Amino acid sequence: MDIALFIPIAFFAMVVAIIKIITDHRLRQKLLETHASDELTKSLLSADHVFRIKNENRHSPLKWGLVLTLMGASFGLMNVWRLGPQDPATFGLLFAAAGLGLLVYYGLTMRVGKD
Repeated sequence: MDIALFIPIAFFAMVVAIIKIITDHRLRQKLLETHASDELTKSLLSADHVFRIKNENRHSPLKWGLVLTLMGASFGLMNVWRLGPQDPATFGLLFAAAGLGLLVYYGLTMRVGKD
């Protein structure tokens, strides 16, 4: 894989981060100018309000880890079975792996939720 592929991806991530920083700064300026309530100001200005993990999202890394691991395994199977991008089984295998990952995640979270 060519390293030049990552340059536009990194550039896009940098642009998104800069836009986020600018919009957060403008929001804080507007809050200070409008004399918003203390409770609203504290909740919006807390440094980690974006990065807090809510209860419903705390298993998100597990979900995406399962999905991506099973999709990676499906790529390995495609290599073993010598399936190419033109074969319909390629797409079926990828979608089946992603679906299986989501089903396993659902089963794990339902079992954890009952405990």
